[in-house]
Amino acid sequence: MAKSPALSTRVPAPPRHWGTLVVPRCLTALLVFTLAAAAADSPLKLSRTYGGGAYDSATAIATDREGYVILAGNTTSNDFPVTNNSRNAGTQFAVSRDDGRTWAPLSNLPSGAPASVLADPSTAHLWYAGATNGVFRSTDDGLTWQMTFSGQPDCPSFGSCSFRSLMASAARPGVVYALGPRILKSTDSGATWTLLPLPGASTATPYYLAQQPSQPDHLFVALFSAGLYDFQSFDGGQTWSGYSPPLVQPGSSCFSGVFFDPIDTQRFYLSEHCDVFRTTDGGATFQPITNTLPAGTYAVMPDPTRPGNLYASGSGLFRSTDNGHTWAEVIPYNAANVTYVVTDPTHPDAAFAAGFGTQDHGATFTRLPLGREPVAAAFDPHTPRRAIAVTSGAVSGFVTRLNSSGDILTASYFGGQGITNITAATTDSGGSIYVTGTTTSPDFPVTAGAAGSAPANLGQPAYVRAYAFVTKFDRDLQIVYSTFLSEDQLQPNAISVASDGAAVVASGLYTGNVLRCSILKLNPAGSDLLFSAAFGGVHGYTNCTAIAAAPDGQTIAAGSTQDPTFPSNSSPLKGAGDAILLRLSPDGSLLASHLLGGAGEETAVALALDTSGNVYMTGTTNSKDFPVSAGAFQTTLRGGCPYPSSSIATGFIGTITSYRTDDAYIAKFDPAGNRVASTYFGADCLDVPTAIAADSAGHVWIAGTTNSSSIALAMPFESGPRSTYYKAFVTELDDSLQRVILSSYASAGDRPVLALGPGGDAYLGGTSTNPVPPYSGLPAPPPVRNGRAYLAKIQTQYPYPISIRSAGNAFSLRSGPVSPGQITLITADGLVPDQAIDLGFTPSAPLPRTLGGVQVLFDGEPAPIVSVAPGRVVCVAPDSLAGKSWVALQIAVHGTLSNVQMTEIAADRALLTRDGSGAGAAFAHNADGSINSKDNPAPTNSVVTLYVTGAGIVDPACPAGGIAPATGVAVAIDGLLPIAGYLCGYYQMVVRTPPYAGEITPVFNYAITYSVR
Repeated sequence: MAKSPALSTRVPAPPRHWGTLVVPRCLTALLVFTLAAAAADSPLKLSRTYGGGAYDSATAIATDREGYVILAGNTTSNDFPVTNNSRNAGTQFAVSRDDGRTWAPLSNLPSGAPASVLADPSTAHLWYAGATNGVFRSTDDGLTWQMTFSGQPDCPSFGSCSFRSLMASAARPGVVYALGPRILKSTDSGATWTLLPLPGASTATPYYLAQQPSQPDHLFVALFSAGLYDFQSFDGGQTWSGYSPPLVQPGSSCFSGVFFDPIDTQRFYLSEHCDVFRTTDGGATFQPITNTLPAGTYAVMPDPTRPGNLYASGSGLFRSTDNGHTWAEVIPYNAANVTYVVTDPTHPDAAFAAGFGTQDHGATFTRLPLGREPVAAAFDPHTPRRAIAVTSGAVSGFVTRLNSSGDILTASYFGGQGITNITAATTDSGGSIYVTGTTTSPDFPVTAGAAGSAPANLGQPAYVRAYAFVTKFDRDLQIVYSTFLSEDQLQPNAISVASDGAAVVASGLYTGNVLRCSILKLNPAGSDLLFSAAFGGVHGYTNCTAIAAAPDGQTIAAGSTQDPTFPSNSSPLKGAGDAILLRLSPDGSLLASHLLGGAGEETAVALALDTSGNVYMTGTTNSKDFPVSAGAFQTTLRGGCPYPSSSIATGFIGTITSYRTDDAYIAKFDPAGNRVASTYFGADCLDVPTAIAADSAGHVWIAGTTNSSSIALAMPFESGPRSTYYKAFVTELDDSLQRVILSSYASAGDRPVLALGPGGDAYLGGTSTNPVPPYSGLPAPPPVRNGRAYLAKIQTQYPYPISIRSAGNAFSLRSGPVSPGQITLITADGLVPDQAIDLGFTPSAPLPRTLGGVQVLFDGEPAPIVSVAPGRVVCVAPDSLAGKSWVALQIAVHGTLSNVQMTEIAADRALLTRDGSGAGAAFAHNADGSINSKDNPAPTNSVVTLYVTGAGIVDPACPAGGIAPATGVAVAIDGLLPIAGYLCGYYQMVVRTPPYAGEITPVFNYAITYSVR
């Protein structure tokens, strides 16, 4: 939103002591009329979401010649609306019927993430799961789950809040224990649970819980409170008594646990304070055995089926067959952090340890073919060789084909049991669909005769080994070919397809610590690589992030480099990094290479071709001398952001804060590679483009994310983000890059994708959840809800007689959300009131709903109006917005309606400034009633009164548009209160000054300060 020299509402300085309400004067008769016309049209023709019960994100989008839309991405939902009965193979629970040799997807919890699992030893088909948000039970072998305990009682500020361990004994049917922030006990097979008392009424976190196999009511527990303290119970946890095992290193805080030998009931092992002890007399005496253990182990677990067999776990796994006198490494050091070993009671030669399994009683372990890491595992004692693995779930790919109305025609999961990330998609002239990305799935579908077969170490280990793929589907989402790409550590970023059906992929190629640009081209059958070329990276990273197959068989790619030796037909590297634009021959030879940038750093993230062969490229720049063309829409780099772009609290070296203020750029090149137009696009903070497209008229569309106060807007269909928050945007410019035709915020997540239909419609994809600032020390974002894949259809509209440009908090001048009672500023082209009228913040009567022939409509409800002037109106958002998430905002002048802007409803407090610009010195009063300034600062340890709007409804007795009565209520420190005689929605906030001098910034607004001496 453009800054103005003053708010223009005649804000007087409130007196030190608020007086009684001034006797109101009568207002002139108000013009009231009824709006008969329907809501004006909007560029937003379609806004839909797709997904299931978990998280879904559209990461790729394409259209075909017939106008169908391909939306592809990633999902953790088990109920994505597929049309072909495919399944998400990466479920939280996986089941094996052959002791872990092969696995099948099973189910997800209805909420939360599982951390433990137990098959009841007494009752078949009955399973339990501990999770981050409670305890669940299944009565059908894990197919469905019901929460039977909800919450995290006394969840500590440290340690685990999950229910990470479950115990039951066949000797006590129906009795189950769950260990989490507290200890739960059930006596009815998990149907209900009670909290067990902790020793000494402690509120400390239980560190472990162990059960004596031969005496299931004999429990052991340790509490982490100023050190580890051990207790035991002989009555199932109702009462506790302390016991004092030897402590070789008192005061340490290593892992603690008790591990019983189920064969020798008098033998168990105690891991305590970084040492391990053994008792053979039921705990009467202990002997240290640490000196026999390999370094880095912290727990000893007896094999429940063979006497004398032990496992020592930690960073790796060791095995002993002679009661711990000698050890052999069976899982290499640092290959896995082993916290559990479970053995199949129906087939004792099989056991699991972390993500590894054995079929020879522990002599050798191999990684389980899951493609993701299990956090817990169990065997079903009632079904031979059935195993259960608990994971956090894996991201699966999805591919959908939609009509132009957003209806799903076909949809399918895609991937395997590991993680599958789809990064890009495209179509060919026949409507076939191509996707690329990476996968860790050992069962990823690869077709016969593919150019690259599955790597032998795929998914080994899953958190390291991910491999690139290209898959071609027909229109019905049947796989035509699917192949791995040959290079290890290849990160595909973009895909395009030539007129003959040959797919080309742009990637980053990691070789050790070197990142290079990689361009690969497959033959039309996907059975061979036509070429594989790599560029740069020798003396600085180089990455290729965008690609387009030209009609003449050439390949055009874009990316960025920090390599000063990168080959270029234009000027050499100018700054820390430049954008690159490459042109390759049909056989992969480099025909031309251009660098684009200034003295700072540039990246290129996307490119597009128009029907004339012109190339459009977009990326980020922080160069003040980025080359822009004459008459460009924006000729200078913006800056001056008052808040950080990111801030991370490390805990060890303090908070690492970044103040990036990069702008986007758009550059246009003719078919010969000459730059013919270029412009900045951005505002005061960080503006990051993620996608670009060009239509048949040469108009260029870009999409991205921004946390700037307000980007350039034109016919916006959605409001902007709260202060310091990020939000997606989409913008259309003319072919000369001199004029913005359409520009709006959109709820498309943190990496929106973009494609144009054959009729010129723009399709925007992404995620329905808005990105939130990764800051510490800022207001907490709202609770993160499950995201859904997002699709919007946008059409350029002819300008309306009245066109809203921005709407948001009148104190911050942002185009952002509104809240009930907020003083709201709306700017609009074509807004011409009968006359300029300003009733100010101390009106003599409640505000009118029509002023100067102007109305502001929130879902059709006229709002109280403070002032009107050509191009702008200040109103008070109605209290009826409370409880809503969005509102349709319009302006009407004598019945002529503006465009519709969908506006988010959210509190977004802003302070009034002295000059009405939304930044700089706050309009504030010191304790003596004088105006605060650098020349008149407040004393330390005193109070300052600030003035706020956008906090929501503070006092229900002070309705929007009304005047605050004299209440006589004392001013509260840091609280908001209406001001007697002033407009409801205009609040005072009294804050205590710090014990030091300077320009002080209120925590919720980086842009504003007050002075303290």
